[in-house]
Amino acid sequence: MKKIFKYILMGAVVIGVSSCKKYLDINTNPNNFTSSTPALVLPQAIVAAAASNVSFSQTLADISGARANAGGFGGFGDVVTYDFNTSTFAGLWTQSYDNANDFQYVINETSADPTAVFSTSIARIMKALVFERLVNQFNDVPYSDALKGVASLQPKYDKGPDIYKASIADLDKAIADIIAGQAAGTSKITAIPATADPLFGGTTVTAGVNGMDRWKQFAQTIKLRMLIKMAGVPAHSAYATAEFAKLSASIGFLTADAVVQPGYVQRDRPSPVYSALGFSATGTNVLTSRIPSKWIFSFYSGAKIIDPGRGSVIYRNFSSTTAPTPINQLGDESAGVPQVLAAGSTWNTSTANTNTIGIAKSPTQATPMLLLTESKFLQAEAVLRGYITTALTGGSSAEALYSQGITASFNYLYKDGTGAVPSTKNPTTDAATYLTANSVAGNIIGNNLTNWNEQRTQNPTTSVITTAVPTTEQRIERIITQKYIALNSIANDENYNEFRRTGYPAVVNNAANDPLSTFASRQSVSTHSDKLPTRVLYPQEEYNLNPVNAPAGINKFSSLIFWDLN
Repeated sequence: MKKIFKYILMGAVVIGVSSCKKYLDINTNPNNFTSSTPALVLPQAIVAAAASNVSFSQTLADISGARANAGGFGGFGDVVTYDFNTSTFAGLWTQSYDNANDFQYVINETSADPTAVFSTSIARIMKALVFERLVNQFNDVPYSDALKGVASLQPKYDKGPDIYKASIADLDKAIADIIAGQAAGTSKITAIPATADPLFGGTTVTAGVNGMDRWKQFAQTIKLRMLIKMAGVPAHSAYATAEFAKLSASIGFLTADAVVQPGYVQRDRPSPVYSALGFSATGTNVLTSRIPSKWIFSFYSGAKIIDPGRGSVIYRNFSSTTAPTPINQLGDESAGVPQVLAAGSTWNTSTANTNTIGIAKSPTQATPMLLLTESKFLQAEAVLRGYITTALTGGSSAEALYSQGITASFNYLYKDGTGAVPSTKNPTTDAATYLTANSVAGNIIGNNLTNWNEQRTQNPTTSVITTAVPTTEQRIERIITQKYIALNSIANDENYNEFRRTGYPAVVNNAANDPLSTFASRQSVSTHSDKLPTRVLYPQEEYNLNPVNAPAGINKFSSLIFWDLN
C-alpha cells in the first residue's frame, strides 16, 4: 500500500472545530487535469475521502455530544454558543467539492472506455458518498450543474432529496456495471491492483473475497443508509419502499470494516485519525482544548450504561480514581473544569506513537470509511421497521443484527493499529458480558438502553419495578443509542445526523444544567426545543460568488435537513 503515496502530494492535516485543510492537493478543475491520469487520481481521491470522514467527524464532535471544552482555555465562542457563521463550516464544503471533482474527473475520463468499468464504478460510488455527506449537513447543494469547471461557475442548487435519488441511481449503476464487468472477465476488463485501491484492494482476492465484491456491498450499504433516512419522510416513503425492494440478497451488505490503508507513515504521512485524536509525529498531544463530555462518558461509566470494556480502551485513565479521565459539559467554563491529562491524549491509552487498541490506535492505523458495526445497526433498523426482510441479512433477525452490531463495535475497538485483536481481548465474550451487566436486577436506565427483550418501568410512588416487552419504538431507541456509542469519536457527524432524524439518544429539553440529561451546551443560544443547532450554514463564498442560487434565509436553529422531521 505504501506505493500509493508515491503519487500523492501530501500536506499536513489540520482538523479543527471550524475548518480543515485539504488532505491532498489535487487539481480541483475536472477539465484541467493536465498532468494526471485516472489511475493516479482515483487512489488519491479515496484517501482524501477517508481524511474527509475524519474532518466531518471531528468538526461536528462538539455539536454531537462527543466532547466538551477543557479547562485552561478560554474564548470558545461559537463552539459553546452555537452562534456560528458562514465561515465556520466552509472547510467541509470546500474539501467535499474538491473530492467530488476528483471522482468526477475519473468518471469523465473512463466512462467511455468499457475496459475501465471498475474504475468508473468506484468513482461513482465514492461520489455518491461525498454528496450524501454534503446533503446531510447542508441539505440543498449544487449537484447537476456542479463539477463542470469553467462551464458552470454559478451552478444551481438541487434539492437534497433529489441529490439523494440521483446518488442512489449512481450506486445502482455502479453495482450493475461491476457485475457486468465481472461477467466479462479479466481478458476484457482492466484489473485494479491492490496498490491502486486503498479501500478494498481492487480486483485482488483477500480472505476469499474479491475486492470488487466488497465494493458492491459497500455501495449497497450506503444505499441502505440513505433509504432509511428517506423512508421516514412521507413525501419520499413510496420511493424508498420501491428502492428497498431492489436491494440484492446475493450482494448483501458490508461483512467487515471498510477502512482505508494507503500505507500511513508516522513522520510525514500519519493516519488522519491519529493526527486528530492522538499525538503529533514528535509526540505532542494534538488535542489539548477538548475533553470527553459528561454526556458521552455516562454511556461507559455506569451513570447510564456500564461499559468498562470499551471505555477503558477509548479513554485514558478510564478506571483511575487518582487521575481519572477529565470530563466536562460543553459550555461550562468555570474554574473547576479539568484540563487534559499531562500523560497525553485523552483518546489514547498508551504512549505517543506506539501501537495500541481503541480509537487512536497508532500513527499508521487505517482510517474508517464505514464500519461493520454501523452496517449491522442499519440492517437491524431496516428489518425491525419492515423495510427489508431477513433474506437480505443472511437470515439474521433484527435482534441478532442488533447484537452483532454491538459485538462488531467491540471488535473494531479491540483491533490495534495493524488490524489485529490481541489475544488478551475477546470481543464476543465482552459484548455478551456488557449486555448481561446492564440487565441485572434494579438497573433501569442501562437495561432500557441495552436489553432487546425487556423494558423496565419504576413506579415513582412505590418504587416497584415492572417489566414489559419493548415496543418497536423502544427497540429503535436501543438501536440508535447503541450505534451512537459505537460511532463515538469515529463518525460524530453520523451520530449528529441520526439524533436529528430520530431524537435518539433521548435528551431532556431545557435541562442545560444537567449534563446527563442533555448534551446541549450550557451557553447555547439556540432557539430550537433541544437547544441544539439543526444544521450548519453555507460558506460565505457561495453568497459572494453564486448569489443568485445560494439559498437565502437559512436559520441554523430552525432550518431542517429534508429527512429531519423533529
